[in-house]
Amino acid sequence: VGGIGENVGEVGEGRSWGGGTSPLTLETHPTIVVGFGFLIVGLVSTAVIVPRRGYVVTRGHGFGLIALYAAYMACVVIVEVRTKSGGTKSESSPVVEASSSLGKTR
Repeated sequence: VGGIGENVGEVGEGRSWGGGTSPLTLETHPTIVVGFGFLIVGLVSTAVIVPRRGYVVTRGHGFGLIALYAAYMACVVIVEVRTKSGGTKSESSPVVEASSSLGKTR
C-alpha cells in the first residue's frame, strides 16, 4: 500500500514528469535580453543613488526611472517590429494546432 511521499525523489533520479530524460527546452526572444538589461540598469542605479542621498528617493530619481521605463518600452517595440518571428513559438502554436484539428474526424 502506497503511503504519502512514497514517490518523492523520482524526478531527481534521472526521470522527468514526461517520462523522458531529455532536458526541457525553452524558447527565448530578444525582448527578454532587453528587459534584463534595463532591469539591471534600473536596479544598479537605484542601489547607487539612493544610499548616496541618505535613503531618500528624490523626484528627479523618480523621473529618471520613468524615463528609463519609456526608453525600455521604445526598445521593446523596436525589437519586436524588427524580429521576424512576431512572438515565441509557444504563444502561436496552440492556436494553429487547435484550428487545424477542428475539421478533422477520426
